[in-house]
Amino acid sequence: MGAVMHTTLTLLLTVSWPLLRVLRRVYDRVVHAAFALFFSFKKKTPLPPVFNPNLLLSATQIAKAIREQKRTSVSVVRAYISRISDVNPLLNALAQEAFQDALQEARRVDDRITQVCAAGSACCCVRVAVCVLPCACCCVRVAVCVLPCACILEN
Repeated sequence: MGAVMHTTLTLLLTVSWPLLRVLRRVYDRVVHAAFALFFSFKKKTPLPPVFNPNLLLSATQIAKAIREQKRTSVSVVRAYISRISDVNPLLNALAQEAFQDALQEARRVDDRITQVCAAGSACCCVRVAVCVLPCACCCVRVAVCVLPCACILEN
């Protein structure tokens, strides 16, 4: 009885497997066509234009401007927060917004740069590299890299 059942199942699978594969391909194409048709009629909303010049700079240019004290970390973070607030309702990219934490960290970095430069450490005013940019992958937390001057690393 067991051998007959095994043979029957093997025969059934051997015959039906190619048919199931064909049915799956047909199903996938029908679903793909249905979604393509549905979303082709959906109105596409363009993203708002970028008005803040901080958003048009590369991370290297922003770090240099902060290093030279032409821009502050807070102003850069505020620019990115503003852009995220404008664009996120359209993209729905962020689940959690930690804007206050980002601003607080940016203030802390600006204060640290001011302290170091006010103390007369010329090497730090010239060589400190600061990147304060919100990052969507870490819930818009602030990544701070204050390097490579040794006097900045001391607290």
